[in-house]
Amino acid sequence: MARYDIGQGITSTGLTLSSASMHISSGGTANSTTVDWYGSMYISSGGVANSTTVRHGSMYISSGGVANDTVNDGDMYISSGGTANSTFLDWGSMYIEG
Repeated sequence: MARYDIGQGITSTGLTLSSASMHISSGGTANSTTVDWYGSMYISSGGVANSTTVRHGSMYISSGGVANDTVNDGDMYISSGGTANSTFLDWGSMYIEG
């Protein structure tokens, strides 16, 4: 399984995660990512994901992580302190931990 680490000063654009994972940490930004079959995206403190489509995979937003403009057909997990702005929940599931 491929793993993409998006950290300080790194911006990714247009990746599709199929049987792959992405970890976005402080100072990293992922734009226009598709999380497909068996794919996963982890957004930790200071990481930002913009315009993400979670098709059949999973997105995890931990405290201090931010996801903007997400279309969710998969599973989205938001920990206390995580932020999801402008999320469209289609056939997917959203789990919010308080």
